[in-house]
Amino acid sequence: MSLKPLIDVCTEQVGINKDGKVGMVERIGTEDYGSDEACGAVVRAYKNIMGGKETSSGGFNLEEDYIVSLLRRMPLKEYQSKGGDNYAIAKITENLYGVIAELIQKEILGTIAKKTNFWDRVTEVTMMGGIVINSGHGSGTDGGDDYFQPLMMKTLVRGGEVDLYKEVFGDLSTPVN
Repeated sequence: MSLKPLIDVCTEQVGINKDGKVGMVERIGTEDYGSDEACGAVVRAYKNIMGGKETSSGGFNLEEDYIVSLLRRMPLKEYQSKGGDNYAIAKITENLYGVIAELIQKEILGTIAKKTNFWDRVTEVTMMGGIVINSGHGSGTDGGDDYFQPLMMKTLVRGGEVDLYKEVFGDLSTPVN
């Protein structure tokens, strides 16, 4: 039997349109409509909460209901007062990435703990996470490159955890809070 490394990636995503609006992006085939939300579920939930509109799907969309429950725990008005909707959506995206990363790490650690022979078959589990930033892809839109802002990279091995972030991404600029 050969030992194998496992790799897991956890990300959140946000769009930035050609005008610099966070939470919006131009998409191919939608030129007649302009920018669209990205991540749509998050942006719509934020707008509905801030606008005092009903935010529950009544159980028909569990993802949307979960996002709404997470956003309701965040200081959205404080975020908005610090820098408007752009800042608020950027902070929400950062926070949601944290939730996703935590959930995935708990799942991985739970799996390792449950399987007594886990390390007999796997040499390491490497986790990398960050935020994907979509930029405009619509017709007539300059750019179109997407970006990845790494926020975590670490490897779990039989003896514990090795933080690889500085070694791999140390020379890249990092987000400023």
